[in-house]
Amino acid sequence: MADTKPVVSLKPRLSRFVAVDEMLMISGRLADVEVKCRDRTWKLHRLILATRCPWFDKALNGEFKEARKGVVTIEEFYPEDIDLLIQYIYTGVFPTDNSPGNSTFDHAISMYVLCDHFLLSELCEDSLVCPEGVFY
Repeated sequence: MADTKPVVSLKPRLSRFVAVDEMLMISGRLADVEVKCRDRTWKLHRLILATRCPWFDKALNGEFKEARKGVVTIEEFYPEDIDLLIQYIYTGVFPTDNSPGNSTFDHAISMYVLCDHFLLSELCEDSLVCPEGVFY
């Protein structure tokens, strides 16, 4: 007779971890890095950014001034875009933009450009799929 083990779902644990990460993002508690974009500053966590985003890994663990000072300045994008990027890095949830007048297609293109810059290939793929269908 085969030895059967009960199947344990990791989903509740994972959702708890995501909730904790999201609270860290919102509160800035234990933050050791600042990300600045124009007039916004986020107090974030080197470990989370570097392990989930190759661009931040290079910036925060290389010979760059960002690694030494713990301050990353991003000038190529708008704060609203960086906010969506940070939410994705901390929660794994595809960010949506409910701004008035912003079409799903425009948002998908903006997200693709953003995630391509920050080397997030999975989010690039996700950005090309929308509720109305696939863009590619």
